[in-house]
Amino acid sequence: MSKRRRIICAGNGLATLNFAIHLRTDVELLIIAADDFSISNSFMAKGGIAIPVSETDIEQHIRDTIVTGDGLCNVEAVKDIIGAGRQLIPDLEQVGFVFDDSMGREGGHSTSRIRHVGDETGRYLTQHLQKKVMKMPNVHILSPLQLLDLKFENNVCTGVLVGDKRNDVLQWISGDAVVLATGGCGNLYRNNTNGILTNGEGFAIANRAGAKLSGMEFMQFHPTMLYQKHSGTNALITEAFRGAGAVLRNHEMKDLMHDIHPSGSLAPRDIVSRSMYNEMKATGVESLWLDFSSISKERVEKEFPSLYQICKQNGYLASSRIPVTPAAHYMCGGVITNTLGETSMEGLYAIGEIANTGLHGANRLASNSLLELMVVSERAAKQINNMPEKNEKTIIPFKGDSRDLNSVIDKMTEHLKSLMWANFGIIRNEAEMNRGITELNTMQDELNVLHKKESINIALNQMINRVQTALLIAQSAIHRKESKGCHYRDDMPLK
Repeated sequence: MSKRRRIICAGNGLATLNFAIHLRTDVELLIIAADDFSISNSFMAKGGIAIPVSETDIEQHIRDTIVTGDGLCNVEAVKDIIGAGRQLIPDLEQVGFVFDDSMGREGGHSTSRIRHVGDETGRYLTQHLQKKVMKMPNVHILSPLQLLDLKFENNVCTGVLVGDKRNDVLQWISGDAVVLATGGCGNLYRNNTNGILTNGEGFAIANRAGAKLSGMEFMQFHPTMLYQKHSGTNALITEAFRGAGAVLRNHEMKDLMHDIHPSGSLAPRDIVSRSMYNEMKATGVESLWLDFSSISKERVEKEFPSLYQICKQNGYLASSRIPVTPAAHYMCGGVITNTLGETSMEGLYAIGEIANTGLHGANRLASNSLLELMVVSERAAKQINNMPEKNEKTIIPFKGDSRDLNSVIDKMTEHLKSLMWANFGIIRNEAEMNRGITELNTMQDELNVLHKKESINIALNQMINRVQTALLIAQSAIHRKESKGCHYRDDMPLK
């Protein structure tokens, strides 16, 4: 039994890494990681970090965020997080990370303020911080472990239940606080830009524990995922590419957004995604074109090296156009927290995409996500640094249920992804959502029948958490009787 303070953080993304480097070295940190950090959404982040370019730009950045959030942002949280953004550059320089000199512009931004490293900012920043964390003697990465549940005593979060699929061994691990950094839920949708671990299990786990959630109807869809039928690819084409001059076009090569929004192809993501979806449905095509003929090949190679390689490998350089489709991208809602990462439950914190600080409202301003996770994860660490030791530290292992349910779960997973895309996707209506909720309830009932054995099956518990998160999205969506931000209902058009 350890007498040292112990914090448990579940997640394999930037929020976890940034939290770790700001935690005091006399605090033991156990990182529950389902896989390598390169599987995370933050590793896959292409655009960069939205940071005000000057003190005078802070107010405009705040306005851009609130406008994109469609009236549902927590204004005080917006001011707090964006106001803190200017400090990110010197903070990161202090740990040896430097951005490119140029700044990009993305949808919804009134000026170029996206700090980046090429077109793979997330990868470079994740790798940089991971090297730092790996050298920290107080940090222990436990991988591959699946987070399955939370432990509470007297309404205080005291630990986690985790499972190792390799040997069906489960463990109750106790600590002085638990930090959820489990990411979003885009992989619940058929078309998505997310990593394979982004299945939303953390939302269900937090909800079941009694933490307050909100805004789960606000799944943001990104307009430009590379379309390659049956390839299984989910490569994101950064919005900064449209900021550099790439234009969305239909199959007649007409500018899709010219007459729809004053910002054209750089309109807010929900408007662009919806316009693409309508065009594709009306014309019976599965993709549209991203035309980059106005951008020199030399500039593409220099500023978007990852995208340049995709174009080179697939023969898109000759035609200067890329087939794209909208895809599920980012959950704007989630576990309600303040800007310190504190949830409604004592001892439980949430940082990154799983958290809802109020910054995003009904729709996220591009590249505000990395800004938010960097600011809030640092603050959560500093808050926890001052926490007294609270609980006994134990690790209790036990053997779980070894049933092979892979065929059942694989079939249900594919059905779930298609259902979420069709019934709770870019355009929704009450009839389709009601049908979807009925199917989700049936899936939940089937899982509960399988779950009746006393021992815990790791894969089955993961699937239960995914369906429960899908139901959180579905129920939130059907209860919002308006079109707002990412949530668009064709039976209740925008006012």
